[in-house]
Amino acid sequence: MKRPGCVAFASCAAKSESRPPSSSNVFANPHRFQAQVEAAVPGVRGMSFVDDISWWAEGADDSEVAAKLTAAAAASIEWAAGNGVAFAHGKTEAAFFR
Repeated sequence: MKRPGCVAFASCAAKSESRPPSSSNVFANPHRFQAQVEAAVPGVRGMSFVDDISWWAEGADDSEVAAKLTAAAAASIEWAAGNGVAFAHGKTEAAFFR
């Protein structure tokens, strides 16, 4: 089994005031949101709980992992715009592991 050169983890939280009465939003069904982003961005996995979402990706180097997580962030923001959700950018953080 080939080991990845780099693994990164990024986490963010939705703003508490962004709770529309929609069954499709991240608060009502966080796993649906997670599955939609995972399907849109190959190589990224997610974990969600209520209004928190974390993405992680593996790759040969920092650039590959950063590209995957950037795509996951873009897909998350696109999904959020269509579902009345906003992310608290100040709560977003990332960590790289080698």
